[in-house]
Amino acid sequence: MKKRFQWLVALAAAAWLLIGSNAAPLAAWEGWCCRDGALFAATPEVCKEKGGVWFANKDEAEKYCQAQPSGWCCLNGVIVAATPVLCKEKGGAWFATQVEAERCCRSGEKLPDLVIRDIMLDRNCQVVVTVANTGLGSVPDTVWTVHAPTSCSVYLYINDQKWGGKTVWNFDPGKLLQPAGGTARYASSLLVSAEAKITAVIDPTGDVTEADEDNNKLSKKVKCAVAAEPTPPR
Repeated sequence: MKKRFQWLVALAAAAWLLIGSNAAPLAAWEGWCCRDGALFAATPEVCKEKGGVWFANKDEAEKYCQAQPSGWCCLNGVIVAATPVLCKEKGGAWFATQVEAERCCRSGEKLPDLVIRDIMLDRNCQVVVTVANTGLGSVPDTVWTVHAPTSCSVYLYINDQKWGGKTVWNFDPGKLLQPAGGTARYASSLLVSAEAKITAVIDPTGDVTEADEDNNKLSKKVKCAVAAEPTPPR
């Protein structure tokens, strides 16, 4: 009985010390945060503040981070691996491939370079084209101010047959394509039925003087799960 009483007294004393010591609460639970391809330990709140994506599991975080788009950044004549966001924050020009970065960064050319970055279908199976300026120079203002039959445009082919297209000033009124590293999207009315080969060409009339005039075309096979009839060009 005496030992039991001593044990109860000790337990009560420990509880009193815990309450009276004004102990700090436990630190917030940390996990893993991925931001711009970089992985670091952080709480959900800190990760959100930094604009990252938070994970409780490190393996999942690493898998997500490694899948983020990365490329090459031309910064003050030096080429370094970087994500688009990080490159822009540093004031550099971002390129998807090292070849593009080396050509434009080390040549000293201040010319734009228009390329077709991607071709895809939206949920309605209409063709959407992403165009980019991978050069170090800006696309001239005349692309938006001069409206002529030869104005810079994106032209589409479906299964190697001419379809039609739209001028840059028409689908990019905000001039998102103009600066070095700029991108814009052309959401066409071309509707794909089942599977088709789509070819997109940027600036087929040669309206813009570019650092590379031979990389303006991209072909890609796309597939729509919803049956639909191709639409005429607009």
